[in-house]
Amino acid sequence: MRLFDEAIGDIGRFVNEKRDKGPFWQSEAETPVSWPRADHNNIVLKSDTGLELGGPDAESLSFLVWTNSPSLVSDHNITLVGADFGDISQPTHPFGKVVIVAGRDFSPENAHDRFRELDLLRLDLALKGYMVRGVSQELKEWSRISKEALNIGFSVETLGSALIDKYKELDYVTAAEVIFISSSAETINELRPTGERVKDTISAMRKMIEELSYDCANCDFQEICQEIDDLKMFKKL
Repeated sequence: MRLFDEAIGDIGRFVNEKRDKGPFWQSEAETPVSWPRADHNNIVLKSDTGLELGGPDAESLSFLVWTNSPSLVSDHNITLVGADFGDISQPTHPFGKVVIVAGRDFSPENAHDRFRELDLLRLDLALKGYMVRGVSQELKEWSRISKEALNIGFSVETLGSALIDKYKELDYVTAAEVIFISSSAETINELRPTGERVKDTISAMRKMIEELSYDCANCDFQEICQEIDDLKMFKKL
């Protein structure tokens, strides 16, 4: 399936454009992840928070795309556009996160269930001192890092490595990479149109699968279905 190949191209162009402009960092994920794990009651209270990412008062962008083409994914790669967590001075900061996954045998029959499984993994990291405070359907994610975690070196590499490791636990995932943006709200919003297109594609897919609705003339997603050939395959289920 090529539902998001165009979006992956947009993300790649964004990364290449930022490579020579301001803070930019790339590294290979640490395997295995050495950061201490937390139990499932891992809560970072406001009073213990050293850094809040993408909270109610900060810009936030978070989305995931997948492809059947491993060549489109830089496996184990972590990219940061901006400053690492320990170098951010404000207690609340804008934050963007994009995950790109390559997998085998994505099809109209399994794509929606797999998306839900992949999307929920971000809530299951269990890293000591890190907590996802909230997510929404509007491409937003709000997380907290404790003061203690920052003091002992919790970093973009820690988070990215844990995310990639988590995705690659799934037997159908063959490659995964993550892009983080902490430079500014303006930079994050450069990728928002791509994120919105991804969200609309997923919403159209969900509508066809869950509602079995193919009334194209009266559908809010008519335009995007016409643009993305693979969405037409869901009508045949």
